[in-house]
Amino acid sequence: MAKKVIVVPYIEQWKTDFETIKQHLLPAVEDIIIGIEHIGSTSVEGLSAKPIIDIDIVIKDYSVFDAVVENLVSLGYIHEGNLGIKDREAFDYKGNVDLPRHHLYVCPEFSAELHRHIIFRDYLKNNHNAMLKYSKTKQEGAKLFPDSIEDYIAYKSPYIEEFYKLNYNAFAKRKGIRLKDFDYSSCNTYFLTICSRNKQRFFGKVVGAPIGRPLVELTEYGKIVDEAVNNIEKKYNTIKLDKYVIMPEHIHLLLSILPDENGRPMGAPTIPNVINQLKGYVSKKVGFSLWQKLYYDHVIRDEEDFYIKYQYIENNPMSRYLKQGDTK
Repeated sequence: MAKKVIVVPYIEQWKTDFETIKQHLLPAVEDIIIGIEHIGSTSVEGLSAKPIIDIDIVIKDYSVFDAVVENLVSLGYIHEGNLGIKDREAFDYKGNVDLPRHHLYVCPEFSAELHRHIIFRDYLKNNHNAMLKYSKTKQEGAKLFPDSIEDYIAYKSPYIEEFYKLNYNAFAKRKGIRLKDFDYSSCNTYFLTICSRNKQRFFGKVVGAPIGRPLVELTEYGKIVDEAVNNIEKKYNTIKLDKYVIMPEHIHLLLSILPDENGRPMGAPTIPNVINQLKGYVSKKVGFSLWQKLYYDHVIRDEEDFYIKYQYIENNPMSRYLKQGDTK
């Protein structure tokens, strides 16, 4: 059944609804979290929105995540995983039927998605004309696509992406995607593309998400690739995985070699070594090679270059989804 798109004018009650949910959550988690943020359109006064409260619980890092999950489960929540978005863990709720309808996420404070939420929220709160324009865009999208949440999201996404494009300096500064005092011109960060053999769609398919943007529904092979990508930081403590996406027939990665206390790159494996290790891990798990022999690499020149590649990775599933023939 198609998911109905309902967008209504701003309701003052949404402030109270957020506080009600927050007070329900706090006794279970307040000792192990940083804070609870009201994000999404219902957090911006005057902005039309779907009548669902979006909430991010912010934690310092994953060292407390298991405890947070356990405490949320005790309140009737169900952990659904990241739904394809790195560092944003989603939770459904079954036992809390008396609470206002809401979407709940847990994000570490360094989460790119968390900072996207906060920056966009704060921008709309402080820019009345931009808020009105976005509100109108949402209303138009809901009228044009009342029976397709995917098409509604696609309709309003260009406004959001244009915001990030025009405001990338503030975005990068706030969200911490760029290491403090990190010299990106010194060949320490790389954008990589690794393709499957003959560009076969081994890894998954792009689908409309139940919440938010389109995502890649991973196959069993894709899940093994995801495991291998997330093992990079565990295996190499001198490398930071800034961003990645697994597409049906390729993966994109942003990798940084971490600096030492003097700002110099620490000793690290070469990029070919990292890629060979990733490929080898996957091939050993599945029993044969899924990979094309060569790969593409690009050295990040500066902060803007970093942002452009970061957003390219971020938008890859949406771009594919909009190419209707490629979403099957």
